[in-house]
Amino acid sequence: MDEAGIRVQLAMPCLIISAIFFSLSGRLRYKIGGMLLALTSIYIGFRSYFACYAVVMAIIIYNARFETIKLKSSWKFLFYIIPVFIFVVLSKRIYAGLKMDVGVTNIFEGGLIEAFVKGSEFFSTQYIYQSIINNEYSLEIKNYILSFLALLPIPQSLWGGGSSYFNKAFQADLFSDVSYGMAYNPWAEAYAYGNIFGVIIFVVFYCYFLFCMQWLHIKFRYTVLPVLMSILLFYHGFYFHRNSLAVEFSFIRNYSYLFLLGCFFYGGGFYISRERGRDES
Repeated sequence: MDEAGIRVQLAMPCLIISAIFFSLSGRLRYKIGGMLLALTSIYIGFRSYFACYAVVMAIIIYNARFETIKLKSSWKFLFYIIPVFIFVVLSKRIYAGLKMDVGVTNIFEGGLIEAFVKGSEFFSTQYIYQSIINNEYSLEIKNYILSFLALLPIPQSLWGGGSSYFNKAFQADLFSDVSYGMAYNPWAEAYAYGNIFGVIIFVVFYCYFLFCMQWLHIKFRYTVLPVLMSILLFYHGFYFHRNSLAVEFSFIRNYSYLFLLGCFFYGGGFYISRERGRDES
């Protein structure tokens, strides 16, 4: 991973966008190919991308069949999403065990319940938030403002910032005995930079940003834009709660620029083929 560097950050969004388009193609072999691509992301070590694929596919298929979420069909949705949720939580233990060759019987050593709790990052992220409050932990707001620069297609290090700044700071000060990288918590980050007032401002920003993306999703529903909006809505509405603000913006950056690049090549190819057709006629 360290040697791959930025190539992984570009390859993984491409992989999941491809998986989604394959699965929506309507042809069985492409659907199978899309699922295999999504499962590949888990084996590489990125659960979030598979979760993105699963949630986005569920929403797209669900809306295509029912147009709007109706109470009478919500049970069908739960029968799909709950097994996927359990698989995503346990997948870290599974792929880590396979890579370390510990044997199938030892993957869930300690019991299934213990593996599920340890794999559920929402427990640890909530504990991070509580620890920030209990210790009245605070940081300079300068680094929080630098998080917005993560939207630009350039490394944050050029501005003296970094997407993992908050994680490195609070982990070194509050969890120095933890040897692995911990998950983030944007609400804890907002509290560290602005106390309870920072959290209130962040709530307004979070909801308004969510509203804007939903508006774009509906306004341009007959274009290709809802594909991008569905992915970004997943990250902002679901996966966002274990990220720092800079990490969230980096996800938006990685997908948006690749999406625009794909649209550019697609539009260019369409224009060239149309012009050739005119010349031949």
